[in-house]
Amino acid sequence: MRSIVVAVVLSLSAACGAARAPVATFAELPDSVNHGDTVTVVDVGDARWRGRVAEMTPDRLVVRPGGSTGDITLTRERIREVGVIGDPINDGALAGLGIGAVTGLVLKLTTWNDTGSAVWLPSVLLGGVGAGLGAITDAVFRREVLVFRAQPVTAGVAADPTAGRVTLTLRW
Repeated sequence: MRSIVVAVVLSLSAACGAARAPVATFAELPDSVNHGDTVTVVDVGDARWRGRVAEMTPDRLVVRPGGSTGDITLTRERIREVGVIGDPINDGALAGLGIGAVTGLVLKLTTWNDTGSAVWLPSVLLGGVGAGLGAITDAVFRREVLVFRAQPVTAGVAADPTAGRVTLTLRW
């Protein structure tokens, strides 16, 4: 029984910490980036810009670098990668709450034989501790999360001498 409980707790922990994959198209970028978010943008020439999102449309992204009055406008064809710096604190708090609450419930059901106390009490206490630790961790460790990576453009040429034709294939 205990091995099943441990497996469930480890599975929940892994699910809470799983990273989200970058969006596949530039049009999906607003699902991962909000107006005012701090981003790092890399263009096809490897130039990097860091600043806040001033404007976002299906065709372009406008970044306002810190301490600068001029905005940088980048078209979707020019952008190779977009990363958001720092994720919201609430996701760390929610992950900590879930892990703490499940751990408290498992502890209550497997180790404490006191039937007089409420079964939810350890879950509430450890859930609160987990939420606090998750929020603090997210606030202290502000990492960059990749939210968009452009698909590479590939080209291919195939010649068929017997049919007398050449086929050009482009994929982007």
